[in-house]
Amino acid sequence: MSQKEQCKDMTVTDSVGQTRYDNKKIRHISIFFIKEEMKSKLPELLEILKTCTENVNAASYMTGTDCMPRPAEKIPGLPEFGDMVQVIDFADRKEAEQYPVHPAHQKLMQEIGYAVDKVVAIDVEG
Repeated sequence: MSQKEQCKDMTVTDSVGQTRYDNKKIRHISIFFIKEEMKSKLPELLEILKTCTENVNAASYMTGTDCMPRPAEKIPGLPEFGDMVQVIDFADRKEAEQYPVHPAHQKLMQEIGYAVDKVVAIDVEG
């Protein structure tokens, strides 16, 4: 089943073909993996990450870095851990869908993209 099929119950198309969104809150969680040679810049990168929701219609916002001790060697079956995390709560799906093209998000990508190896993100409704 595709992601669109899984999420189809969140939208309703009315009689004139307009899409309406449920008012279910969307939590957007992004985990940033920083390039090894850029890890010394984590404090600066985190400060940039903290400002990326300026002028964004977000219900709440949180950022942080990994604060738990991790084993030096990879353990089979243990997932990877990122270096920075961003959690944004949007009032509804429409607000969440507007975030990727929002100027604040575009600015964030320009300012930290050079240091990011990969980003893993998920949106959950609640």
